[in-house]
Amino acid sequence: MRKLLRSLSATTLAVYSSLNIAYAQSANWVQPGTDLLDALESGLVRVGGPVIGIGIIFLGIIGGLSGRVEWSKVMYVILGGLFITVGPAALRLLLSL
Repeated sequence: MRKLLRSLSATTLAVYSSLNIAYAQSANWVQPGTDLLDALESGLVRVGGPVIGIGIIFLGIIGGLSGRVEWSKVMYVILGGLFITVGPAALRLLLSL
């Protein structure tokens, strides 16, 4: 099993290193990174926003049924939503410096 894993990792390293050399020779070597950043930025905000909203609604329903709201959990959900929405913009700002 270890021999198989070593051979697979050696083959993968050889293939990816040759691809990286090919990307470095052209002017488009940065394109995969910027595409990934665009996909992360739009995807996190598009998916994360509704998930955070559903989480807040769920905590509100639980708080209404139990008679008390756990504000620490609500603040964690809001803080997570802040990270999801502001994080990609902050990453773009840091990379543009």
